Parts: sequence; structure tokens; C-alpha cells
Amino acid sequence: MFVHWGLYKIPAWHEQILWRGDMTRSSYEKLIHEFNPVKFDPEAWLDVAEEAGIQYLCFTTRHHDGFYMWDAALSEYKITNTP
Repeated sequence: MFVHWGLYKIPAWHEQILWRGDMTRSSYEKLIHEFNPVKFDPEAWLDVAEEAGIQYLCFTTRHHDGFYMWDAALSEYKITNTP
């Protein structure tokens, strides 16, 4: 199972919002101030995946928007700088 999850989920679109959507890069980058995944429950996600028979999971930790889903030393554009 491929899990693509990041800032682009706030406007309820997919990761192509900058290229196919109607959003500017500067507007998109402001979403970092809204991204607050306090309800993220990886155990629940894994339980559902296991029930569906999924044996492998690939989590996109940095997509082409440049947003890091970990505390990267190379950038301030990362999940640890969100609310």
C-alpha cells in the first residue's frame, strides 16, 4: 500500500495541486501553518491494512512539493515546524 499524505490533503486534493490545481506556490507553502495531524493514528492505519491483506506499506516521506515528513536538518519546510 502506498500512502501519500502531506500538506496537499488540507485543501482535499492530491499531490498534483500545484501543477493541475488552481493554487500558487506561495499559497501552498502557507499550509504548513495549518498542518496539525493530532488525530494521526498509525496503529489504526496498520490494523486496517492488515485486515485488507496488505503485507507491505510505502509511506511517502518527502514528495515533490519538498515538504519533509520528518525532522530534516536540510530544510525548515518539515512536519516538525507545523502546529
